[in-house]
Amino acid sequence: FATSQSMPEECFPLPAVSPTQAAYAPFTSGSTGRPKGIPLEHRGLAASTASVARACLLRPASRVLHFASFAFDASMMEHLIAWHAGACLCIPDETARQTDLARCIQDFEVTWAFLTPSCLRLISPDDVQSLEALGLGGESMTPEDIFIWGPRLRQIVQLYGPAECSIVAALTEVTKPSENRLIGRPNACRCWVVDPHSPDRLAPLGAVGELVIEGITVGRGYIDDPERTTQAFIPPPTWLQTLYPNEQQPSRLYRTGDLVRYAGTDGKLTFIGRRD
Repeated sequence: FATSQSMPEECFPLPAVSPTQAAYAPFTSGSTGRPKGIPLEHRGLAASTASVARACLLRPASRVLHFASFAFDASMMEHLIAWHAGACLCIPDETARQTDLARCIQDFEVTWAFLTPSCLRLISPDDVQSLEALGLGGESMTPEDIFIWGPRLRQIVQLYGPAECSIVAALTEVTKPSENRLIGRPNACRCWVVDPHSPDRLAPLGAVGELVIEGITVGRGYIDDPERTTQAFIPPPTWLQTLYPNEQQPSRLYRTGDLVRYAGTDGKLTFIGRRD
């Protein structure tokens, strides 16, 4: 660790856990303002964050900024990808984090950070000479964001994912301003584009549809909320059972409410908007 405050050196015994046990439960209110807790399992988080660490080219020499609020599940990603890569996790004090982001990056010699595009616009590339690469997410980039930062960095990766699906469900490296609305290919999961009005029908290739995420990264549902769990976490539709008739356990599926379509023939998805 690199921290701006001294910490006592203590050792704690690690508990014995299985891959299917719950690791933590993020809470999200979405657009309703009513918090919903989602238990996420160790296996999903391990698969998701390992894939993100590889895609972002993190290595033991990397220095990862811990910037996200603990109310944002990206804070868990910052911890887990740094530890997976054997990198240094740089933790600024709260005052510096909120008031002088550029200084935090320079003082800790941060090489990789995850930021929202609106937060990125508060700093200049000239003020963060140590920064080599960025992960961006939480909102759409603009072409100007990529135009300003693309030539100055080794890599910009767009990270997309609802809290219900182990932080990152899709990602892509962004190289051109025209790619600002790409969310990329699936990350440790399967992504399906279905009819916005019914997940029982796949959307035609190239058409706008609702994104449905499938796999071990999908959470268990909402804590003590069976009604909203039933609405968002759906059983495998008939078309999916036909595609994978020999699967022993039914897959978990989550309706994101996000409208997407394929950007071309390479499997990358483009974000269009919200179903509601």
